[in-house]
Amino acid sequence: MKNETPSHYVSNGMESEEAMSRIYGPEEVAIFYKLSRFKYLWRAGKKDEAIKDVGKALHCEAKAAEFYRMAEPDVMHEPA
Repeated sequence: MKNETPSHYVSNGMESEEAMSRIYGPEEVAIFYKLSRFKYLWRAGKKDEAIKDVGKALHCEAKAAEFYRMAEPDVMHEPA
């Protein structure tokens, strides 16, 4: 089940990451999430509890993988 996106990440019926992907492409969104992961690990325990930041970093890692998969065409070919 997909988590409900908070309303502050939605404008005109579109989530911010969808808009970013349409404008910049999925590879750029993957890079955004990869760098956000770094940020959360860098600050772990300095703003929020470390476990909360690590959880956010893991979320960003999963989102980066999701968008990298979107950016790469399926290279699986049918056998000849």
